[in-house]
Amino acid sequence: MIVLAYTDNPLAANTGYNADFEVILGLENEGAQQSFKELKLYELPTTGVVTGKTLRGKSFEHITFVDTEYTVTISADELLSSTKRAFLKAFWGATHKYLVTDLTTGDYIPVVSGGGLLPVEFINENKYLQEVTLKLVANNG
Repeated sequence: MIVLAYTDNPLAANTGYNADFEVILGLENEGAQQSFKELKLYELPTTGVVTGKTLRGKSFEHITFVDTEYTVTISADELLSSTKRAFLKAFWGATHKYLVTDLTTGDYIPVVSGGGLLPVEFINENKYLQEVTLKLVANNG
């Protein structure tokens, strides 16, 4: 089980998961959260590097960043609910997106989606059998 959330204004760093999202948001912010039973959830590190050779011919590699990429697949069974489909559309277009993978002690992890079309696949070309695979990237600082 995961939770996706979005807000108008950013949440404070290391905000712990709370099922009552209203308590976290307060009156000055708007947003929503929804839980999903994910079909797949992969969490893998991704790095950026600068490589080259020195004037003396020695090769080098400098890591410029290490992020975490989450690949989340939400099944057609989960998306039979029009409420959940509408939530995903709003989530995809939101300014501040969050992912919670640990519902007991986890934090809201700020993620970015990279934009573009919502990655919907129609199983057997049927508009009612939608499956979504999100690639969300969290900056590790």
